[in-house]
Amino acid sequence: MQLPRISLGIDDQRVITGALRILDLLIVAATGYVAYGIYHGFTAYMPDHYPIAIALGILITANFMHFGKLYKFVDLQKITTQIGTLSACWVAVMVSLVLIAYFGKVSSNFSRAWATYWFIAAYISLSCIRIFASILIKQLREKGQLTYNVIVVGAGELGERLVRHLENRKA
Repeated sequence: MQLPRISLGIDDQRVITGALRILDLLIVAATGYVAYGIYHGFTAYMPDHYPIAIALGILITANFMHFGKLYKFVDLQKITTQIGTLSACWVAVMVSLVLIAYFGKVSSNFSRAWATYWFIAAYISLSCIRIFASILIKQLREKGQLTYNVIVVGAGELGERLVRHLENRKA
């Protein structure tokens, strides 16, 4: 006997993409703070310009990833597309931050090692989340979730062609 599907009554695709957006931003924030702790020590005082840079990084990340269409549900299973676009977006975020610091004449206030640690840690973490999301979506689709139920009304030739098309797509 198959257990009934538990649903929140919310579009599951939007829940997954929304959770992915939140996770991405939390990763950017967490890796920024962890990178500072690794390089300067976790008990060391963090000057105010580091949290400001991290907050700006979160804001820029949210925009670049949105405009890079990293949250299109149909593309979440295409891991090579996701990693490629993620790479371009994350490099663009870091280049933007470097340019802002340079033209704001505050680049000497930041440790290059911290920026490098942050870049690498966030990139690896964001990539792992994308891989995990791809695997999760594949498993949910195999279980019959994240799919649409379709009712075909009519037994004409057009209805039969539609049913054949949908069955072929499923396989």
